[in-house]
Amino acid sequence: MISYGEPLRAAILDAAAALFDGGTLALFAGTRVASPAASTPTTPLVIVRLPMQSYRPATEGEAVIAGYWTGTAIRAGEATWFRLSDRSGSLRIDGSVSGPGGGGDLILTTTSIAVGEVVSVIRCTLSGGVG
Repeated sequence: MISYGEPLRAAILDAAAALFDGGTLALFAGTRVASPAASTPTTPLVIVRLPMQSYRPATEGEAVIAGYWTGTAIRAGEATWFRLSDRSGSLRIDGSVSGPGGGGDLILTTTSIAVGEVVSVIRCTLSGGVG
């Protein structure tokens, strides 16, 4: 197996994270679609406009969110999965959602969402590469 030195791993994560600067995060209820290439079956519960620097520089194989990721709910439901998209909508990442301590790929303050509620992302980390 190929292993990357930390500077290369950080550079790869930083390049990947930068693709999502100014993009969107959509939170959904229900069953996650088969792949990021699939269209979404429903209107999202929340759409978050990502900051122009969405992630901090990577360290130790992880890039963590920069600033505050918040959005106002347009639908009510239990958030179960997310889609992170670049500004054009063509580059996508899908993942699981949970509340604190739940082990999801994306952690919210709460997964039970009401219309008009401000939803806050606690964690959405990009990771990868073998050190």
